[in-house]
Amino acid sequence: MCSAGLADSALVHALDAVTAFLDASGDHEWRIVELRNQARRVTSSATHPDILDLSLLADGDAWAGPARDVALSLPAGDIAPLVRLLGDLGPRKPPQRWWKSVDEALKSPPARQLLRQWLELAAATAVVPEWPGSKVGYCAGVLFVGTNVDVVRAAVLSTSRLRDETWPTDLLAELARRGSAHNGMAGIPEALALKVASAAVDALVLRANQVDHAALAILLTELNRRDLIKRINAALP
Repeated sequence: MCSAGLADSALVHALDAVTAFLDASGDHEWRIVELRNQARRVTSSATHPDILDLSLLADGDAWAGPARDVALSLPAGDIAPLVRLLGDLGPRKPPQRWWKSVDEALKSPPARQLLRQWLELAAATAVVPEWPGSKVGYCAGVLFVGTNVDVVRAAVLSTSRLRDETWPTDLLAELARRGSAHNGMAGIPEALALKVASAAVDALVLRANQVDHAALAILLTELNRRDLIKRINAALP
């Protein structure tokens, strides 16, 4: 209903109330983080598609603020379709309709500029605590918080459509390395941003050119996660 443009003010207010309730709930509660992210995506989908909606850029990490500034520096009408697509995907596997829409959105030079700058920021972003108020070293560290994880993942996957562009390769390799690195929590084999690292490997595989294959071969010697290594081995000729 929201994505079809049929949400009225009462529904939007109800969604805002649900989001506020989920925000007030503890992160440790079962599926609360997933539900919170989903509520934000649904609310965002009610925004008119011609309006630049940055509400899914969540505060709490070092990426969202600079990413928001980049978006606000570009022509809103030229980047709004891509921003909406990056927010709409969530944790899903991209359907064909989404890929086709991304192809159309990336015909805009400002949209391609946004994608590049967002990923440059993502590749260099600092590690932050997973839980607000805690210190890295005493809890798990992450690169991205909340809905930012899925937005960055979608941006990473989108680079697979830019096969003639050379700039994504090094950024994807760096995101695979940094995202798959251990989060610092002793005894728990979790990564800093595994969803993003996994998407980076997938994007390099999908791009399927000589430079990207060379990057994958190097990653094969650098990564420690068996799941990613297995996928790289399967992709290399």
